[in-house]
Amino acid sequence: MYQRLRFSGLVLCMTVSLVCGGAGQATAAEQSAASTTRDPYVGLWVNLKDALGGLSIQPEGEAYIVENEEGQKYVATKTNGVLRISGPTCPMDALYVKSSDHLVAAGNEYKRFNPNGPEAQRVAQLRSMADMRNIATAWEARATDTNSYSVDGVSDGEVSYAQLSNALAPTYIRRMPRDDGWGTPFVLRVSAGGQGYSIRSLGANKRFDETPQGETTSPDADILFVDGSFVSYPEGAQ
Repeated sequence: MYQRLRFSGLVLCMTVSLVCGGAGQATAAEQSAASTTRDPYVGLWVNLKDALGGLSIQPEGEAYIVENEEGQKYVATKTNGVLRISGPTCPMDALYVKSSDHLVAAGNEYKRFNPNGPEAQRVAQLRSMADMRNIATAWEARATDTNSYSVDGVSDGEVSYAQLSNALAPTYIRRMPRDDGWGTPFVLRVSAGGQGYSIRSLGANKRFDETPQGETTSPDADILFVDGSFVSYPEGAQ
């Protein structure tokens, strides 16, 4: 299942395994710790094992809402300090652990998302790369059918989101991503007389930078995908 998270204006799609059953063996102390004046469940949570894994929990009257990438909403209710999230086939229990300020659900442990922390930049980088791969896969599939990456008559130069989206969706991709992980539109170019293409994220500083090939260490560095592979990318992300 794909969960949709909103991190400081970012919309992130990531795979979250909703396993039927409980949150694991909870002690009586942990059950008691789940009760607090400030609702501990509400917020955004990041999987400790996967920077792209996470949960968004928001209040809705006496209940809670978890929304997925398709816009489907799942109702959650809290009983005896444990949050039970309804699913498409079965419920999932989530438990807040006060001592660590973590959330335990379906065998996974989550920490509260810090929009000013280093994980925010990493999430933005990985989300950008995932969306760039999806655009490239769709663009290449279309080129297989048309023998060209040209879009709307452009065979050398920049193309707009609208031009490429109209060419790819919905035949080759259901919905084409427009913005990178920092909310900046991708820069899309056709090259070599329609025989090449590139997709660029402008990075955290949201401006065009001359980016060296290979791994980069700064979140400000551009991420560049050219003709089937990343030529500039965040350290450790390939």
